[in-house]
Amino acid sequence: MRAQLAVSSLIVFGLILIGLGFTRLPYVLSYDETVAVQTSRMKSVEELEVVIKTSTLERPASAETTVATILYITETTQSTTTGRRTLAELVNRYLNGGTALAAGPFDVEGTSSLEVVWRSDSVVNIFLAFDDYGNISTWMLLGRGVFGSAVMPFGRNSTVYVIVMAEPSPANFSLTAVKTSLETITATRTQTSTAVKTTTYLTTYYVTSETTYTTTQTTQRPEFYVVTYVTAVTETRYPDLSFMTLMGSFIVFVGILLMILLLKTLAKPPQ
Repeated sequence: MRAQLAVSSLIVFGLILIGLGFTRLPYVLSYDETVAVQTSRMKSVEELEVVIKTSTLERPASAETTVATILYITETTQSTTTGRRTLAELVNRYLNGGTALAAGPFDVEGTSSLEVVWRSDSVVNIFLAFDDYGNISTWMLLGRGVFGSAVMPFGRNSTVYVIVMAEPSPANFSLTAVKTSLETITATRTQTSTAVKTTTYLTTYYVTSETTYTTTQTTQRPEFYVVTYVTAVTETRYPDLSFMTLMGSFIVFVGILLMILLLKTLAKPPQ
């Protein structure tokens, strides 16, 4: 019976602790608190400022320059000379009697002439054919004999053939045909010379100057200072009783376990 009373008292004590934990009884706390406040006010300040003023002036002026010019002079000169050109050279050629040999074609100018020189071991005929040597009737006889020379001038541009005919016996001959013409030689020569000229032109130059001076100006600037206040603070606080609630719950739990064990013990019949 006493054991049951003790366990019941333990459970009641735990319930009281839980009730106090949820009640949170208030209490009043008073104290003095010092507060520092930073504030500012506008103050007039005189400032000295250095000013640099830059100015640029534009001024015209005349100047001289020297210009060198390269001049190209072309001179053309013409001269006339006599030119000789070998058109054909036949050496130790053999011809049967009554046969002919044509050399060509050769282009000749109207200002040129054709000279034919031949030598043979028997009599040969030297002919000149224009444009086409197929028509014997158009052949022109330049010379006849064992040796000799003939000159044929031309008054117009032509195409000619030099024809050698052995008659009546075979011939072993040599022949040279030379064209003589007047040639105009044109020579071009370029000369250079330098001409120097002084030219006056208008230009512009700039003059830059700086002026330094000081000026005083008044401006408004903030001035910061700190003000301290002491105030009385009264607070109503509530204690943190979570630990008391936890302990009361634990005591109630233990009390219930003990009560269950006690009731089981008392319920057993005596042996």
